[in-house]
Amino acid sequence: MVRRLYFVTALVGFLTVIGFMIGAGTPGEPRWWLSVLPFLIWAAVPFVVMVLSGRRFRGPSGKESAAGRLLLLLFAGVLLIVVASIVLLFRTFVLDLDAQGGLVFVALPIMQIAAFLPFLVVASLRRRRWSSPQ
Repeated sequence: MVRRLYFVTALVGFLTVIGFMIGAGTPGEPRWWLSVLPFLIWAAVPFVVMVLSGRRFRGPSGKESAAGRLLLLLFAGVLLIVVASIVLLFRTFVLDLDAQGGLVFVALPIMQIAAFLPFLVVASLRRRRWSSPQ
């Protein structure tokens, strides 16, 4: 259950970022898609990191409860990041529309990775502790 919520939350976050990116741009122009492609890839990087991290904490057969707790920790991080990203994008493109608002797509992936990193480090350290022989 947590695994599905984890991946669905990451997908919702990615689609929200892409939706705001398309809404802020001019997708009717064919050259726009070519120029936005690097930004689309850049926006996908944090979510790819989140999904790959979630797959990493699958857990061996004897440690399902430990793996579930670690995945729950990562899910909390993903949920926090997705909600904060949606609030930031809404505030940038709906409430406080500004000419420099597009710069959020450059900085947001860096902030998302930086916010996810502590969750990933703690989960990795806990996993190492649980997997080491006593």
